[in-house]
Amino acid sequence: MTIFSYLLHQSEMIILSFFTLLISVLLSSIFVPIFRKFALEKDIIAVPSIRRSHTNKIPVLGGVSIYFVLFFTILIISQYLILVIETERFIQLYYFSFASSILFSVGLIDDVYGLKPRIKLFFQLLASYVLICITDNLIIDSMYGLFGIFKLYPIISCPLTIFIFIVFVNMLNLIDGIDGLASGISIVALAFFGIISFLSNNNVSLILSIAGLGSLLPFFYYNVYSAKKIFLGDNGSLLLGILLIYLTLDFLSFDTTGILLIGNNKILLLMSLFSYPLVDTMRIFIVRILRKKSPFSADKNHIHHHLLRLGYSHKKASTFILMYTCSIIIISLFFMKQNINISFVILLILSVTMICLPTFLTKNESGSIGFLKKN
Repeated sequence: MTIFSYLLHQSEMIILSFFTLLISVLLSSIFVPIFRKFALEKDIIAVPSIRRSHTNKIPVLGGVSIYFVLFFTILIISQYLILVIETERFIQLYYFSFASSILFSVGLIDDVYGLKPRIKLFFQLLASYVLICITDNLIIDSMYGLFGIFKLYPIISCPLTIFIFIVFVNMLNLIDGIDGLASGISIVALAFFGIISFLSNNNVSLILSIAGLGSLLPFFYYNVYSAKKIFLGDNGSLLLGILLIYLTLDFLSFDTTGILLIGNNKILLLMSLFSYPLVDTMRIFIVRILRKKSPFSADKNHIHHHLLRLGYSHKKASTFILMYTCSIIIISLFFMKQNINISFVILLILSVTMICLPTFLTKNESGSIGFLKKN
């Protein structure tokens, strides 16, 4: 590819990305209030509980608007996509659509009628089989030297990829406890994948990232700033979960050697990007198990609950976590050319310390924040 043809292609992708963002934002601005009103009329709402930090009944069909925005946006620009991507990649997009529809439907049924965890797990495994095992090229086949491991045998790589898939599709649901947190982290992640996909000429992931970003921006406004609130619901968290795991696996399998900042440690970049939900979920599971409770039992021991206890509002708590996420991504870029295991240890210590810090703090009677004192 000559420099001229490369620049021409990049210009075309910038224009396509702009129209994709414009279409998705406009559609989302239309769909979000429509499905909010529909959810209220049909009483599809989240009621206050020990698991939630809100005190009012809120409609939970945010994921429905995101699903239809993604569907119509991809449908509108699909004719151009056929011209700019390989047939194999286009077929992969069909598999993603089918797998994401499975999880979206499961989440929607769970929001309306309720589903047992094992039934949801079955369909999550089914979706993982469709997306990972059938497409084949999304399987994690290397650890890039982390823990001294490089090439993975299929007997290990396939179960590992499915396990990571299950973790991803559930992690947003587990942290979706305050306004703007799950959608905010998704916005940061989609912006990251959009930039990386553009720099690496990964057209499929670029369009999915931009369409997802555009679908979330109006929702984020309603979820955080509007008096007419709407929640993602399980339908939304599962849909965003599979979108993020697809982009993650595609990022790992796609050739990004042309991006100088990333180097060979892109697995660390992904760990940093999702460090908050991963560390918080791991911490909460360990605490519950040590207290001899089910790791899936409801409580208010997440990091965002501790931030609320310290006097932060939903907006400030979400902003604090999103600022941390952006900061740790920037910090991780400085380690991309370093030894992967040394970088992993440093970033792990840094992220765990920063994320878990609120659990050791308390708000005094004077209103100042200090460390907890042992009795």
